[in-house]
Amino acid sequence: MTQLPANLNAKSKEFYEETRAAPPSNFLMKIEWFSPSRATSMRSFETRAFEAGGYTWKLTINFEQEREDYVSVYLSVADSDSLALGLGWEVNAIFTFFLHNQLADNYSSFRGTTRRFNAVNNKWGFSKLMSINSLMEGHVVDGVCVFGAEVFVLKPPHLVECLSFVRRVDFVSREFMISGFSKLVDMWVSEEFVVEDHIWRVQVYPRRNSSRPKGRFVSMYLECVSAKSFAQHQKINAEVKHWFRSSMDHWGHNEFISIGDVRSCPDEDCFSLELELRVLAIVS
Repeated sequence: MTQLPANLNAKSKEFYEETRAAPPSNFLMKIEWFSPSRATSMRSFETRAFEAGGYTWKLTINFEQEREDYVSVYLSVADSDSLALGLGWEVNAIFTFFLHNQLADNYSSFRGTTRRFNAVNNKWGFSKLMSINSLMEGHVVDGVCVFGAEVFVLKPPHLVECLSFVRRVDFVSREFMISGFSKLVDMWVSEEFVVEDHIWRVQVYPRRNSSRPKGRFVSMYLECVSAKSFAQHQKINAEVKHWFRSSMDHWGHNEFISIGDVRSCPDEDCFSLELELRVLAIVS
């Protein structure tokens, strides 16, 4: 959990207040010949547009007496009524307003929470940023007052992952006939079949697929052919409790059945292989 600075003002429901030496990085606006009477007679001022986080923004500063002699500041997306942003647009941002304390040569900053700007609500800010009296105590010197703003835009996530559990997890049965087993030298590969929109096949090695001495066992593997084209994060979970992915698209047994057991079959050169498979989950 992030610890707030010691001088952070958490009493306000609208913003956190703190002091810093660095000026705002996005926008500064200077007011000359400022006085409470001139400000309240003008009531409101809208700044020029400025860019931050790939969007164009503007500030609205109010000096209305209805706010009990408080300065209120609001941020909005500039030209939001144009078609440039498209239909259904929205921007999530965290913004901070600034007032330059010229006597202390630092900046009073007022940071709010994350706000969503869209066509329904395109203006967010603080109705009571600072009282006029407090503003005059160091933030206005020789009629000069400086406002500022920083806007941090929260970009949409670039990485989206989805874990999908399969609705029906019934076993799918497939039977294969292996002929001429005694004549196999390298391996036997079944025809491809589809389960849950993914392609599978079976591989049988008559003399074990291993770096160790061959000859005593038959090896069998289930291969997810579709996994060869998976992105790095994609994978599929089958009943064997194994995640098939691009870097590991096989699963099986080096010692599936002994050669002796095969030879004891009535017809050791031709036998059937039955497979039951069900897919439990898919990550895309």
